[in-house]
Amino acid sequence: PSATGGRGRFHRGSRALAALDAGEVTGGREFTADVVAGDGQVASESRLWFFVRMSNDNAAAWREYAQMRDELALEPALHASVYNFKYEFAYCDLMMPLFGLKNLMMAAATIFLVVYLFLPFSIALISTFTVVCIDVILLGLIAVSGLSLNTITLVTLLLALALAIDYSCHIGHAYVVAPGRTRKEKASHAIADIGFSIINAAGSTLLGTLFLAASQSPVFRIFFLLIWSTIFLGLISGMAFVPVVLSLIGPLNVDDDEHDDDDDHARKTARFKKEAARRTSASSVGTSISYAHAGAQTVARDADEEGLDDGFHTPKSIDQLPPRWPHDGAPPLL
Repeated sequence: PSATGGRGRFHRGSRALAALDAGEVTGGREFTADVVAGDGQVASESRLWFFVRMSNDNAAAWREYAQMRDELALEPALHASVYNFKYEFAYCDLMMPLFGLKNLMMAAATIFLVVYLFLPFSIALISTFTVVCIDVILLGLIAVSGLSLNTITLVTLLLALALAIDYSCHIGHAYVVAPGRTRKEKASHAIADIGFSIINAAGSTLLGTLFLAASQSPVFRIFFLLIWSTIFLGLISGMAFVPVVLSLIGPLNVDDDEHDDDDDHARKTARFKKEAARRTSASSVGTSISYAHAGAQTVARDADEEGLDDGFHTPKSIDQLPPRWPHDGAPPLL
């Protein structure tokens, strides 16, 4: 039994059946398209055409197919088969829950491994848990909207994993590199540092898919609904859920050694600059006093040569000068 075939042959076979029922068969020429006569007397093969009313429910259609297939399996000599194009979609819908669960688990595991390559284990675990929760919410949205788990919705769920992980990963990375001694400080700094960029990214994605809302195709309208839901859920999780979780159980000692080294380096640098400034100032003062000593000695020598008395007690030698800065030795140098 089959509902497929050429339209002309279908009607021809129907007319032949009607003629057979009415007793109008004369010679069997009406069956030449449906009967193969081996020796002209005995029919070796034949076929019959039936009208089949298919159910709109793919699950019900698949049950009908399975029933007819099992009945034909009891008659192997018939070599009969059951086919309709709708059975292919029915089989797809039947296997979709298991197929979808398998693919979603593989995608989530891959996301965790990739994130773990660049971020700490706890950050990777929190990010993966977040996107899995988003997919669970999307499954509930599919059920509430009256949609079924089919190829379109499954592909959108897989895309949701890829879209939603961005926001969680960005917040997690900002938390790791953020300064601070407490989880709350690091989480606050992460939001202040990367939060506006995340909002911009979500807004650009929403605007890029806004035109799908005007589509007349159910496929694009479903895609629009799920993509926008994914972006909103990812934005809420990235800006609210993940920072709260990190402020409570986030890794606190991430890069503390590096921060300590940076703090020590900063303190040493400040101390060095302060010491260098002090020594530079002392050297300048010492150099100025040295020039003053040399000038006084020159004035005294000129006065002796000319026999002049300037009315002041001009030092006659370097020994009569006051001690140098800061003591009798040479001034400190860098």
